[in-house]
Amino acid sequence: MGYTNLIIGVTGNVVEDDVAEYLKAGADIVLGKPIRINMLTMVIKYVEENGAYSQPGMTLTEHCNSLRWMEKLFHMS
Repeated sequence: MGYTNLIIGVTGNVVEDDVAEYLKAGADIVLGKPIRINMLTMVIKYVEENGAYSQPGMTLTEHCNSLRWMEKLFHMS
């Protein structure tokens, strides 16, 4: 729809199929509740250093205590 900023999902429902649905619907990253402080810190640091722009077809993924873009892969039953 033309929206180019990050979409950060926050949910208590972190079942793999549901997270895949959120990513498929456009979320760039999904944080499970209760939110881990180190994950929230990584997201804030990423935005401070890189801006809040989304990358179509990609998802932000935790890797070695930082976030990086990876191709969205959907493993749905």
